[in-house]
Amino acid sequence: MVALVAGHYIDSIGTMPPPMVYAGLQSYLDFMEPDVIMDAIDRASADNRRSWSYVNGILKSRKANGTRNMADVARNDEDWEAKKATGTGGRDPPKKSSPFKEKLEMEMSKHGRNNIQEP
Repeated sequence: MVALVAGHYIDSIGTMPPPMVYAGLQSYLDFMEPDVIMDAIDRASADNRRSWSYVNGILKSRKANGTRNMADVARNDEDWEAKKATGTGGRDPPKKSSPFKEKLEMEMSKHGRNNIQEP
């Protein structure tokens, strides 16, 4: 399987992978299907980021998320698009309260003041 994925790497990235890349590919193949790895290579190429470090970053993220097959990739892509649609750019929205405000409210409640008036 590593030969199949390495061949795809050569075709898409345009360079012969060094031995450490072969080892990395084999490591990911122990966890996820070849299609998932080849999709990461395709995405790096499509983003014009043709390097092992970029592909490896995608694969590290996928492994951390438990992505093992293309169904998982599709589900993660849908989740990402849903987060982007909320206007947070794919990030979780910020908390409404800050530690400073919480501490201030606690101190004010000790002195008989129950709320902070917003400006």
